[in-house]
Amino acid sequence: MLPKEPTPVPQIIPLLEAVAATAGVQPWGVSSIESLGRLFLWETRPDVPSAIMDAIASEEGEVTEYRFIRRGQRIIAGVLIAVRDESEPLSLEALDEVAGRLRARYHIATGPDPRDGDDPF
Repeated sequence: MLPKEPTPVPQIIPLLEAVAATAGVQPWGVSSIESLGRLFLWETRPDVPSAIMDAIASEEGEVTEYRFIRRGQRIIAGVLIAVRDESEPLSLEALDEVAGRLRARYHIATGPDPRDGDDPF
């Protein structure tokens, strides 16, 4: 019997663990991960539906990984997004530009109502 190959850890797990270590600083975020050529959208608010994350993320590209981890009573969810673009690989500047658009759309979808300041969740 051949030895079993170790199962590779999904690329998103170390990113979620880093978010968990600093959770409380920001409730959500979007980061350009140049070494992976991906965007990373993460969320720590328990009442934000994952469908919103997926819908907003898929507007900019293909969701290649979706995972969540539990740390005590907290759940940290995240997606890695392969950005749709003709130039491969994407430069950090191009990733940052897309991250800015994604950040703005996600804030609008999950942030307070500009008319009354109420949190939608």
